[in-house]
Amino acid sequence: MKYALLIIFFWGLWGFFTKILSRYMSWQWLGFISYLGTTLLLLFFVIKNPSNVKLSYGFYAFILGVISGIGTVLFYYAIKRYEVSFLVPLTGLYILLPAILGILVLKEELNFYKIFGIIFAVLAIYFLSKT
Repeated sequence: MKYALLIIFFWGLWGFFTKILSRYMSWQWLGFISYLGTTLLLLFFVIKNPSNVKLSYGFYAFILGVISGIGTVLFYYAIKRYEVSFLVPLTGLYILLPAILGILVLKEELNFYKIFGIIFAVLAIYFLSKT
């Protein structure tokens, strides 16, 4: 749980300050420089712990990077056009897709709390879209 709280904190700062920087930089440069920082940080961890490398899965990881990159490009494009108080919470609801796929494809447990979490997330999309 503590990692989830840290992720919320750091991604929250990222979303807020991305909006501020979008006033002074093009969305292309903002995204590029921001993710260059991410790449260098990840490179540090790869160099520090080079074990457990299975390059046979590298192609799939690369495809995931492209998929993530498409979402990232769209986010940086949109952050210049929408209020941060609208866009960041709305895009944060990407959690619905893996939650539903986890239940349907990976046969993860569907319980009372997950059902209500999904319902509330859908309601959040509805209310956020009204702004």
